[in-house]
Amino acid sequence: MSPELSSAIRCDRYRVWGSSLNPGYPTGSRYECFTPPRLAEFNGEFNAQQAQQTPVYYGPLALAVKVVDKVTDLDPLVDTYRVAGLMFTVLSVVSLLWLGARLRVSPSIVAAGTLVIVGTSGFVLAHSFVSNDALAIPAGVALLLAARRVADSRSSAWLLVAVSFAVALAKPTFLPGHLACAFYIMQRLEPAKLRLRDQGGWPSTNRLLTYGRSTLRRFAPIIAVGTGAMAGIVVFQVWVGRFVPGSKKLSDYYFSRIFQADYLKDIVNTLQNPLTQERPISLMDPTYGLAMMAALEAVVLWGTVLVAMGFWRRGDRDPARLGRSAIGAIFLGAVVLFLQSGLRGNALSSTNTRYLLPVVPFMFGAIVMTADQVWGRLLPKVPKLALPLIVVLMLGVQVIAVDHTSDPQLNNAWTRRQAGVLASFINEEVAPPLPNDADGASKPCIRKGDTVAVIPYMPGLYDMVPGIKAPTDSDTYWVGSLPRKTRRAPFEALTDSDVDVVIVSSPLYVNYERTGAARVADEWPRCARWMPLGLGLTHPPFEVYVRLAES
Repeated sequence: MSPELSSAIRCDRYRVWGSSLNPGYPTGSRYECFTPPRLAEFNGEFNAQQAQQTPVYYGPLALAVKVVDKVTDLDPLVDTYRVAGLMFTVLSVVSLLWLGARLRVSPSIVAAGTLVIVGTSGFVLAHSFVSNDALAIPAGVALLLAARRVADSRSSAWLLVAVSFAVALAKPTFLPGHLACAFYIMQRLEPAKLRLRDQGGWPSTNRLLTYGRSTLRRFAPIIAVGTGAMAGIVVFQVWVGRFVPGSKKLSDYYFSRIFQADYLKDIVNTLQNPLTQERPISLMDPTYGLAMMAALEAVVLWGTVLVAMGFWRRGDRDPARLGRSAIGAIFLGAVVLFLQSGLRGNALSSTNTRYLLPVVPFMFGAIVMTADQVWGRLLPKVPKLALPLIVVLMLGVQVIAVDHTSDPQLNNAWTRRQAGVLASFINEEVAPPLPNDADGASKPCIRKGDTVAVIPYMPGLYDMVPGIKAPTDSDTYWVGSLPRKTRRAPFEALTDSDVDVVIVSSPLYVNYERTGAARVADEWPRCARWMPLGLGLTHPPFEVYVRLAES
């Protein structure tokens, strides 16, 4: 849906239901200013922001779809999500284990640190479904290992150019990883052997040339990181501009100075945790399960802060360098992303902590190296295997919390918000008309007692709208373990069932959902199109189709 179409518009009449204090039944408004002629101008076709990624990211997923579809009988979308999440989880875990081995840390400490990362909400978000940030941690590992090789004079600066280019090409918002890499190299630079102030009087031209060449060689690794990053971003933008179809334009709201100023105020006054998901977590019990998850996330962030401040440092300075690089990249990375997006006319890039995930390997290195040194110094008689066992115990608490959350879809804040806004529309439809609206009120699309199907299915909707009935097998949408044939059956028989009204909201990702919705749109008349402005500027409309009355 076009962001411009859903921008805030002054309307003469609207009705507000619910309250922002109740996330399960939030504010929803019915706007009457979208008249049929106005909507007909767009013919139901609106601009959409495309998946603006290069084949570096989506190529392996496209192959996984083909394999999954051939070897299983379950829904291709569900299984592809699972396979993709497993692929990227294995890649991230292996990259962290490899990093720990290259840092020469005890395997038990490395395993414990990796498990801590895996148990955080930011990691779960990036790897539990097809997310374009799933390559962030491997990208950060590649940058860190390349920086160490160049700083140790085992490789030339061209290695950093190549790695930085590949990371930026995968996703331009991996810039915080480049910053952490540059900060780390900056701390590893050798003192300058030739200084102009040591020259008596004004230096000669030859000495100036010698000093310039020496300075360029000294800062060559940092220049290499910046050169590779900029080249990758340019190629990425050329790819998006030339080969990705569709509109890339955002809503004018994101261009406003007050919107940008609000996010700038937030990022310059907050030390964000890359491993903390900024949205509510619905997959586990919100008490003891999330308490364990919060503890793991806090250990990573504040452990990195303490290491960066020099706590427990004795001899090896590399953990402190990694910690300072991570903290500097977290703060400055959010600012740079904000400025980068500001140059493009919006302020979206600084709104998600997941954009800072490339910094995680630097945090990981700082913590595991320090933990290995401190454990050997303070607890020499306690086997290091005890540390991963403690982390496993904390993860076990999370598993129990997930298992005891019987209906996670009802605990999902976004799904409940969608259902609440849609419920406000339906409740207005089935409510008796007000006395002063009786003459001019339009004919309702939904009547009390109608059987209403919603594509995609929204749990909790029918509890919020007691005036309608749910169709048979309406909840099969949420049962991912059912065979594809069973999940598809209710959608194939939708137009021939006892359903009176079908409400569709795109995008529909599952093939049988799209087929069922298309059949309804072709055979049934559309009665209304509701614009859910309360769900954000880019949320698609709810389209209401009613069965033709038998004459």
